[in-house]
Amino acid sequence: MQNSVENFVDFFNEYYRDSYDAEARFKLKAALEAWESVQKGLAECKETKYCEPKVGVGVFVCRGGYMLLGKRKGSHGEGEWSLPGGHLDPGEDIVDCCIREVLEETDIDISNRIIEFEELTNDLFPEEGLHYVTLFYYVEVPGDTEAKLMEPDKCEGWEWFRLRKAPKPLFKPLAQLIEKKLRSNIG
Repeated sequence: MQNSVENFVDFFNEYYRDSYDAEARFKLKAALEAWESVQKGLAECKETKYCEPKVGVGVFVCRGGYMLLGKRKGSHGEGEWSLPGGHLDPGEDIVDCCIREVLEETDIDISNRIIEFEELTNDLFPEEGLHYVTLFYYVEVPGDTEAKLMEPDKCEGWEWFRLRKAPKPLFKPLAQLIEKKLRSNIG
């Protein structure tokens, strides 16, 4: 049984035999095969969420050698410790996303602070079928800064920890980044 590309090419060859040369038919067949490949890929994407990576941000909000971590709840990584952060919205500037997420989650305004890119991780969550690219940023806040629990449906609470004494379990993207930092003796 012929596939749809072959059927179309046969129809095209029969119907337009005298109108088009062999090179034109060859190019059309190649284009149709490429299109079929794209269609097959789109069908596979509907079966797995890995085909559309999402962009997340995590912000190292640091205060005198301590970083701010919250215990996740209500989404993937529930029960794991994570930095303030979240999804990058379409068209949103990444630093603006960092400012927004930290404010929404902790009520800490970092808009007048220096926010520096730190690192990125490529993270697969096979149990949930999720794929994230997480961009990590760093900001230092004054020593008297305290975090408020602004989203109790998403976080159990915020606490300050030293990098080398971070609680476990850590959210996968953060765990990978800290492990990398400790290996390179930056932490």
